Amino acid sequence: MTTVEKNCAACGAPITVRLADHKRGWGRFCDKSCAAGYKCGMRPRDVNKGHAKESVWAEKAFSEREAAGVDEWPKVPTIKEQLGRKVKVRPIYHSPSSCRKCGKRVNGPGLCWECDEAEEALNAMEAGWDGHKTGSAA
Repeated sequence: MTTVEKNCAACGAPITVRLADHKRGWGRFCDKSCAAGYKCGMRPRDVNKGHAKESVWAEKAFSEREAAGVDEWPKVPTIKEQLGRKVKVRPIYHSPSSCRKCGKRVNGPGLCWECDEAEEALNAMEAGWDGHKTGSAA
């Protein structure tokens, strides 16, 4: 079983991930609280005393970093440097997801094909009106 070192995408802490999980696009976070914090917009730059007063996640990440005795987590070597070769990572599509307009189940992010066609038709119709005067002359 091959493992690789990565930095957590949310707090920046070094983590060990199975290579198979990395190839699937998994193993980006050290725990579920970091995954939830990342979805809310938290990043390694947010792990400081100021954010620790406002966010439970930042407080946890800051206390873990202080307990380790470092000001900033060290950057781990890239996967290519660790393995000596490039590794292909499959993109993650959270499917089935919902269409942003109608809510119908779609395979992949974005719009269903009906809403996409309607959006393209509307954009094509309004394309000729760019810069057209809308005010009436008095």
